[in-house]
Order: sequence, then structure tokens, then C-alpha cells
Amino acid sequence: LASPQLLHGECVSIGCVYEAVLARDLGQLAPSAVGRISRVFKAYGLPTTCPLKYLRLDELMGKMALDKKNAAGRVRVTILKSIGSSFDHPQPVDTALI
Repeated sequence: LASPQLLHGECVSIGCVYEAVLARDLGQLAPSAVGRISRVFKAYGLPTTCPLKYLRLDELMGKMALDKKNAAGRVRVTILKSIGSSFDHPQPVDTALI
């Protein structure tokens, strides 16, 4: 996702919020925590959603495939249990859920 238009930290902010939403959707994180995480990033002037012009699924999945957390060709993400607490290791996630 990083590009001349989005800084690495901005991409990290967006990714953190999306991972929180995924954790919520998987039943691991309280919905109120997603709102709190989003508000904190917004308070620092960081984006919390991906601009529509970057939402090309093939490009996003290609960039996600390069993430250092991935293993054995599987997309792995940090799944939060609560703010400040996650599963010990990034978890493989079906790309259909992303």
C-alpha cells in the first residue's frame, strides 16, 4: 500500500484498524475496542481507512503477500484479543475474510 501518496506510518495506521475490524469480525475483539483504536489514530492525524483510489484488490493482496508476518504462502495477521493483547503469533487468515 505504501506509495508516494501514503507514508509507511499511514499505511500502518490503516492496517492496524483493519486488523482490529477483522479481530472483531472473528469474535476476538470487542466492537468498542475497534472504535477506540480508530479514534486514537485519528487523534494523531493518521488515516484509518484506505482511500478508494487504492482499493484495487489485486494490488492490495499483492502488497499484503510481501508482509514479513506471512509464512508458507499464507497471509498472517495479528489478531487482537483486547487493546494491548494479541495472540502470541500472527495467525493465518483466509483471504476471503480480508
